[in-house]
Amino acid sequence: MSSSSGLGNHGLYFQLIDLPKPSAAVFIDGSNLYHNVIEARGNQLSPIDFSDLFSQIETLFEIREIRFYDSLKNRSKEPVKSAQQLVFHTELKRLNPKVKIRVLPLMYRTNLHQDDVFRSADSVGIIDECRNLLWNFLENLNVITRTKEKGVDVLIAVEMIELPRQANHAEWAIIISGDADFCPAVKLARSLGLRVLNLHTYPGSSKELRDACNNDALIDFNSITGAVKVNWYDQVFL
Repeated sequence: MSSSSGLGNHGLYFQLIDLPKPSAAVFIDGSNLYHNVIEARGNQLSPIDFSDLFSQIETLFEIREIRFYDSLKNRSKEPVKSAQQLVFHTELKRLNPKVKIRVLPLMYRTNLHQDDVFRSADSVGIIDECRNLLWNFLENLNVITRTKEKGVDVLIAVEMIELPRQANHAEWAIIISGDADFCPAVKLARSLGLRVLNLHTYPGSSKELRDACNNDALIDFNSITGAVKVNWYDQVFL
């Protein structure tokens, strides 16, 4: 919408124009963000925190879609954590219909899991206060579950590169990660005409990834409440 405004008696007019927000597709490296947020504020982002983050992004961008990438836990190996992950994914989609969950199975390299250890501790009468000490003891012995993501980073990279090849694609890709492995994909996407913003926490942020993108912004947290706050550095995204 536009309107005209007069200045004095000189017949000079100027236009007040409401420019549309640039469109964006959001790519979230779920595992990388999880570990970086734990280091930054001590606990993971809840679905409500993500909803708040998306709202702050929408102050400057028209979000077309949000792709949340995760490694899917094995229900038979980690039933409790698998159920919690499913609830988390479901709540993300409920709070924002633009969210699409993109998963690949988590790869397991050993057979000892925290749920099994805690159940065994209960069965022999080890009190709750000691369960974490037991887990840490086993971790120090290097006999606990070791997992490895397989293919998630590649999936993110491929889908980002494919974005500018799609008709009526978003103008910006917002990648929420601190992983420098995305640099080649970012550079290729930019060569195809896509603009890329790196949204990152302070811990775990890669300077190489920030430099590879057109712009970057910081996901910060209120020192008292831990609330999510995006520091845009007064940037303008056109």
